[in-house]
Parts: sequence; structure tokens; C-alpha cells
Amino acid sequence: MALKNRFFIILSFLLALVLTFCSARDLIEVSGKEDACDETSMTAFTDYTPPRTRPPSPPPPFPLPCNPAPTQGTG
Repeated sequence: MALKNRFFIILSFLLALVLTFCSARDLIEVSGKEDACDETSMTAFTDYTPPRTRPPSPPPPFPLPCNPAPTQGTG
């Protein structure tokens, strides 16, 4: 059973490695072309608007205890 798990781990690692190199090669091919950075190809970057972030929440109106003592049951 351990050999089977190890086989799948190695297989998935090799697959990830191949996919990484293939995508890196595609990026290199695209960047090596002429006019790769013209205005039409850069519209995806200029149309990006960052997501809105929520403002930080206000502190509670009462101080929170750092380490409250455990409560004992009245059994």
C-alpha cells in the first residue's frame, strides 16, 4: 500500500513539473514575439480594478480578558 501511495505522489509531482515547464515555455514564446506589449494585448491589465476591502471593525466597547480563568461547575 505504501508503494502505491508513493507511486501516485511521484506521478503527481512529475505531472506538476511538466505542466509548469509547458506553461513557462508558452509564456516565453508569447513574450518573445514582436508587438507582444502593444495596447490591444495590455487591455486586460488596464481594465483590472482591485477588489474592495472592508474597513477594520471598531474595538469592542468593553475590554476583553486576555486569559479568562476556567469556570468551575457547581456539581
